[in-house]
Amino acid sequence: MSGPCMRAGIAPFFVVGFPYEQEAEDVVPAPEDEAKGFVSLSPVEDRFVVGEVKEIAELNGVEPRRTYGYWYKAANVLGRGDHPAKDDEVVYLQFHGGGYSMETPQPSGYAAPSVCSGLFRHAPRTSRVLAPAYPYVASLPFPPKNPFPAALLDALAAYHYFLHTAGFRAEKVVLSGDSAGGHLAIALVHYLATGKLPELPASGALLLVSPTSSGR
Repeated sequence: MSGPCMRAGIAPFFVVGFPYEQEAEDVVPAPEDEAKGFVSLSPVEDRFVVGEVKEIAELNGVEPRRTYGYWYKAANVLGRGDHPAKDDEVVYLQFHGGGYSMETPQPSGYAAPSVCSGLFRHAPRTSRVLAPAYPYVASLPFPPKNPFPAALLDALAAYHYFLHTAGFRAEKVVLSGDSAGGHLAIALVHYLATGKLPELPASGALLLVSPTSSGR
């Protein structure tokens, strides 16, 4: 879809509201979802929410909560893709686009499957990608929902899962995102770099595809 056509198709939603999908914390996987790589991501612990982010979270009444993601895997990978990290394995944490208002990481969507397939095609050493869900955001004139740092805390939960459940080394993790997902990846990298949390060191690399950013 061309840029003008896409803008024409999306513009009305900013007037009438977006047809939001189910909130991530409310998603209950069906058996077929488990087979497709669904993974539940526990809320990040309060001790990992520090500094200005903690202050803003308290001000906005935002608390860590459960989210989920989907493992995408290369054609030669067996199983669901959620097996423990291999020695020196490089893995991607891919945040989907959608303006914080649409799309999901589900295989039935558009953003996550298309970007993940591109990663496998152009980065042949990559065998697995985790695409996590994060909350939809709204503000006036629509009913406000999920203010900052709700999405960042979900991203932090996914990163914690990578390091402490899947067992990946931080330097082998590539944080990636397209559009709004790129913005979220930048926010997560900044938080990891400035938060100075020994158990959550910054990732080894950052890959951005048309991120929602001023470029500064």
